[in-house]
Amino acid sequence: MSHAYVIEIDEEAAGIVVRQNEAQAPKGYLFYAASPRFRVIEGKIFSAPAKAQKAVAALCLKPYASSKARVSRQ
Repeated sequence: MSHAYVIEIDEEAAGIVVRQNEAQAPKGYLFYAASPRFRVIEGKIFSAPAKAQKAVAALCLKPYASSKARVSRQ
């Protein structure tokens, strides 16, 4: 069973993270960008969805100082 989470920033989908299965290494959540501006972290593996959320928020700090990132389970 896989677990997927949508990562949003100010109601815009930044991407999704999908939990790697037990046989895959490294373990964690693989990020898939939904918007070109988040492609810099496409393919990165995070230890938790919240870590991906923080990475998305960090990418938005300069142009979107008031942005709020959100994780939604799918």
